[in-house]
Amino acid sequence: MATLTIRQLLDLADERNRHRLRKIIAQIVTPSDIDLLVASVSLEKPFKADVALAGLAKVATPRIFGWLLDFWSANPDMPSYLQYRAEQAMIALPAHITLPLAREYFLHESDDERSLAIDLLAAHAQLEDVPMLRTAIWQALDDDLENCYRLCDLVEAFHHLPGIGPIPELSDVFVQFRYSYGRIRAAKAIQTTAPDLFQNSYAFECLWDCEEETRTLGERFVPITVAHASDRLQKMAADIWEDGEVRAAAASRCPSIGC
Repeated sequence: MATLTIRQLLDLADERNRHRLRKIIAQIVTPSDIDLLVASVSLEKPFKADVALAGLAKVATPRIFGWLLDFWSANPDMPSYLQYRAEQAMIALPAHITLPLAREYFLHESDDERSLAIDLLAAHAQLEDVPMLRTAIWQALDDDLENCYRLCDLVEAFHHLPGIGPIPELSDVFVQFRYSYGRIRAAKAIQTTAPDLFQNSYAFECLWDCEEETRTLGERFVPITVAHASDRLQKMAADIWEDGEVRAAAASRCPSIGC
């Protein structure tokens, strides 16, 4: 397939091979293919559109923003996989292009528009967005099961806001959220925004989390001076039933504790 043109790849797209074709087109697409890709996005041929949108996400040129938003708005009932692909193409655009839309849609009456806004903020949020994100987290935590995925995305918006200081709502999510994948997002957000707070207040607790990624994060940052931290790390490094990456992360701390 490597010798095929972009047009030929798009024409081959079907339900069975679209996953493979998305990867291929992302490797070979160029800005000169934009018009062809745009013309290939249609609900009449959704699998072809799926592959074309993957190509547009790779090129990520601001000039498709208006067209992409029109496509999104005009097709609220598009298949979920196509909606996701259109979102990814929009997220790939520069932040200064999409953030005004995210802020406008954040409290939109439509679930789809609110979801798009949160996904854009999860990728590009800036310091000025923190107050509305904090309020939204506080409100969503009132029913964390109903708002499970919304909470995950809201918390993820803090992953690229390093050193801004403690955000109480992130600590609330870490302590209260019943979804384990949401807890790792909260742990990462706290470590990013307030590294000292994470190190001193949450890293040790992470060593017992049910998710491997959370345990690994705790291993990386837990102070050895914390009571029982060195014992826990040594046990994790030696546990044959533990995940390989978790064991490796624990072992990497062992030289400093005489393991």
